[in-house]
Amino acid sequence: MSGQTMQSRKISQIQQPSIKTVRIVLLGQEGVGKSALVVRFLTRRFIGEYDSNLESSYRHISDIDGVVFCLDIIDTAGEVTERKLQQCRSQGDIFLILYSIADRKSFQEAANIGKYLQNDRPLQKPKGLALVGNKNDLEHFREVVKPEARDLATELSCSFYEISVSERTGFEEVSDVIHSCLRQYLKHAQYDRPERNASVSYLSKMKEGIKKRRNSIRRKSVAF
Repeated sequence: MSGQTMQSRKISQIQQPSIKTVRIVLLGQEGVGKSALVVRFLTRRFIGEYDSNLESSYRHISDIDGVVFCLDIIDTAGEVTERKLQQCRSQGDIFLILYSIADRKSFQEAANIGKYLQNDRPLQKPKGLALVGNKNDLEHFREVVKPEARDLATELSCSFYEISVSERTGFEEVSDVIHSCLRQYLKHAQYDRPERNASVSYLSKMKEGIKKRRNSIRRKSVAF
């Protein structure tokens, strides 16, 4: 009976997928739709009014391509200061930088945030970064054209999206942004792994070489 229990535990452990915890940070000027984006992703609903001074965090389980993620989503609020960016930079894995296509000032703020994130720690760049232009349903009020935003995304070496959280397709568009960033995160994780394996194999070869030298020294001393 105990053997069957142990066997069933082993089977359940094999079948249970590993969960990757990823922290997603939303950044941008007030009023660009950060909170609306998070709520749209979590509930499929669009809510237009939020407290601009209330910073919130959410937890969500998501399955992407067979990989289970535990998402910690941080919806920042208030003025974007250097101190806040430093804190977010040290804690976040994926960063969504939002601006409104109908507000040039918000685009300039997004550019400043993106450049700070990429230049603050050049050796530890974000594993997921996206520039997101929201409110593209306000085409008649547009102040930021797509080519200009694409050029900024190229400069930041990040993905670029233009969406409307409020439109009927808002949930699909928001989900596509977040899922694409998670796939990008996985690619970075897979890219980093061989480097660690290579360093481990290099160290193991060094150890083997040291052992062989020690053995050869011992043999010489015995022969002498």
